[in-house]
Amino acid sequence: MRRAFRLSLALAAFCCLAAGTPADDLGSIETVMRKQDPSLATFRIEGRKAVKAWEAILLVSASAKAAPRSPLRPVAGVLLVSIPDNRVRLVIDIYRPKTSEPFPTLVAASAHAAYLDFYSDYGLYFGSIKYFFDDAHRTPPVRQRYRKLALVASAMSKGRIVYDVMGGVDEPARKAVIDDGLTYRKLSLEPRDAGQAPAFRLAESPRFPFPPPGPDRTPIRTPDGASFLVVNKTPPGQTHQPSGIEVTEPNGKKRFYPSPVATVGVFGTQKPQNMHGGIIEIDIGPWAADASHIWFANTFYDAEGVSGAGAIGSFDFASRKYAMRYLPVIAPWSASAILLDRGALWIGLMRRPEGSAIGGGLLRFDLRDGSTRRYPFSEYVYTIDRVEETIYCGTSDGLYTLHAEALRHFSFEPDVSGRLSLVMRTRRQTP
Repeated sequence: MRRAFRLSLALAAFCCLAAGTPADDLGSIETVMRKQDPSLATFRIEGRKAVKAWEAILLVSASAKAAPRSPLRPVAGVLLVSIPDNRVRLVIDIYRPKTSEPFPTLVAASAHAAYLDFYSDYGLYFGSIKYFFDDAHRTPPVRQRYRKLALVASAMSKGRIVYDVMGGVDEPARKAVIDDGLTYRKLSLEPRDAGQAPAFRLAESPRFPFPPPGPDRTPIRTPDGASFLVVNKTPPGQTHQPSGIEVTEPNGKKRFYPSPVATVGVFGTQKPQNMHGGIIEIDIGPWAADASHIWFANTFYDAEGVSGAGAIGSFDFASRKYAMRYLPVIAPWSASAILLDRGALWIGLMRRPEGSAIGGGLLRFDLRDGSTRRYPFSEYVYTIDRVEETIYCGTSDGLYTLHAEALRHFSFEPDVSGRLSLVMRTRRQTP
């Protein structure tokens, strides 16, 4: 009975700490925000990030009473408050988001910085804000708008990695539609020893129309005169057609080998948590080749009655046969990038739901013994490269490096002057 009573008290205390609950004292917040807009009537805490034992950053939405047919957009307040009474110590920003952008999300905060992201329905990204503030010296907070720098393609050049990148602090304002006048430019990355923060240089010009050129699709030729070409035949928005490998024999005769598709039985075994009653459609995703095989990982749409099962596959040049490895660690995932390196496959993991793709981190598959190791993170992996002993992943938000099992995330962000800088956001030693 005592344990049950204590548990109920603990749950009640936890509920009191939840964002926007009646237990929050919003008196100080209401007073401060009404000084700017006296019409504000309702207030709600949308996000909270503790920055010290006695202070936190709050994101507050405040709305005025409006006619039913002409509702006003809520005002956003970014405030440094004391814990636990929510007394405002510093007003970082109070503003009304544009009609064209969603209400922000408070994603991170530290003693001197706070980050807001703008994501609409289906995960479409509209940009970010980084705030700089100093409560001790009472200097005015600085607000910098930017777009996360996405490293979408890569090539090695004289020991450097040259990336095609989108975003930054000076990218023109635009919609979050992929084909709506997007541009990319070049960034040269100079790796440093032992996984340290690399040096970089972002080209000031020119900008190129997005998307950048795709990977080389020249057929792979073997010593016997045969050639092999990976083919994905489905046009965007059209009925699915099998993907596979087209083989041109030395005598010129062509034959198409469709890639294996997981059966309902395989789907049920590898993804028992998913009840599948729709269509299974699987394609060859990113691939790489060695002297005897094409290695690849599956990709599949996972929404609206369509699904699939992730797998690692190979196609043997000599036998013209596939071998599929349906492993639990990759079964829920499609692949976004691949690197064949030192007897292992490095695979970027992602999901393709309705809307924007969702990143799942990095997977290492040992070709010799079949062992796997996953390095989870939420950013979408576009590219994978190795320089000496470090793996570099270009992602939807900067760079991930893996060196001696230490995983680091470097984000390209504005500094207080508005110039792009490289900031290490996370570092963790993988078990």
